[in-house]
Amino acid sequence: MKGSELVLKALKEKGINYIFGYTGGAIMPIFDEMEKQKIFSFVMSRHEQGAAFMAQGISRASVSTSNPQIGVCMATSGPGAMNLVTGIADAGMDSVPILAITGQVPSGVIATDAFQESDVVGVVLPLTKQVYMPLNVSEIEETIHEALYIASNGRGGPVVIDIPKDVQISETDDNYNFDPKIYEADLPGYYFAPSPDRKDIRKSVKLINRSEKPIILCGHGVITGNAGDQLKRFAEKANIPIAFTLHGLSALPVDHPLSLGMVGMHGTVEANRALLNADLIISFGMRFDDRVTGNLDLFAVDARVIHVEIDPSEIDKNVKTTVSINADIAETLELLAKDHGIVTIPRRSWFEKIDGYRAEIAADMQKEIDSGIGKEGQLLMKRIVSNLSHVTRGKDIIVSDVGQHQMILARFYNFQTPNSWFTSGGAGTMG
Repeated sequence: MKGSELVLKALKEKGINYIFGYTGGAIMPIFDEMEKQKIFSFVMSRHEQGAAFMAQGISRASVSTSNPQIGVCMATSGPGAMNLVTGIADAGMDSVPILAITGQVPSGVIATDAFQESDVVGVVLPLTKQVYMPLNVSEIEETIHEALYIASNGRGGPVVIDIPKDVQISETDDNYNFDPKIYEADLPGYYFAPSPDRKDIRKSVKLINRSEKPIILCGHGVITGNAGDQLKRFAEKANIPIAFTLHGLSALPVDHPLSLGMVGMHGTVEANRALLNADLIISFGMRFDDRVTGNLDLFAVDARVIHVEIDPSEIDKNVKTTVSINADIAETLELLAKDHGIVTIPRRSWFEKIDGYRAEIAADMQKEIDSGIGKEGQLLMKRIVSNLSHVTRGKDIIVSDVGQHQMILARFYNFQTPNSWFTSGGAGTMG
């Protein structure tokens, strides 16, 4: 089989149905083969960056389904590959698994400044979980299996495979014997622990049961880990209010009695006041980015911190933890709620304070929404989004660009459906 056939064979073996991209000379052998086979739904973007975002879209939208897809995009060498970079960087910042396959000039002219050559490996290395350049046709199939495993395993993220054109058109020899049915990823040094340490669970339970003013921070990891139901059960059992990061929104209904709405620079008064005055912060699947913390020297100075996160590099990176749990979010929440003695505490004075925070601007805010008209007679975005939320009953999928309207949507749309909010967060990619 040719390298181009092996690329498509491996993708089909891993359940890929959609490919997004834009053609060009160095990727043409794979496109020609795809046209012959007619087994993939190919969507052509108008620009390669769009293909990377399309790949993100299918990864994000299917994460909570019974058949999650990893988005795959393709582009040619040089400018084609470089045009994917923004979408790749965005996927990395927002922990979205995608696979980008790029064509490369023939291996014999790499590093000679050949026509439409660029150093794809060098450019994307700091932006991805892994990047490959298979130089032999016999490496292609295993490389794709490994790449898709890395993209989706643990904290999701982008992986890139840069394939020289001569490798795409080369044929395997008689010794080729890769069997996908018995393939297991062998990755020395690549390790993550899905199961939490029981000692850390017990320490966390003690802190939670002693806390008078706790708050939960719900991040994107709750959604990508399909842990919304577990978070709801845990929060209700422990009677702890929940604030959401931008990407944590839609993990559970935003009008839940324990919900404080979005936290951070553009968040609600109640979420930010509660975070400022909490004695215990329990964070799930979030990375304490600057839009949540503000000045790190002043953040959580009087609070203990429990950080549950699947990526060990995020623990103690920005905020020093009291208890760190490097594990799967859903499994950790199950253990916290079930096995280890969480006590349901009324915390009346804490919720009375939160009601006070909530009331600070609630009347004025509702007056603005009811009026819908600004001081200079303009229609207010918060009124539009509030009406949109009412008409859709908070159940539609919401996709936003980046900017002021993004924050208004995050604040005023009443998300009811799990995993129904798609936006660019960490990179803030407009367009």
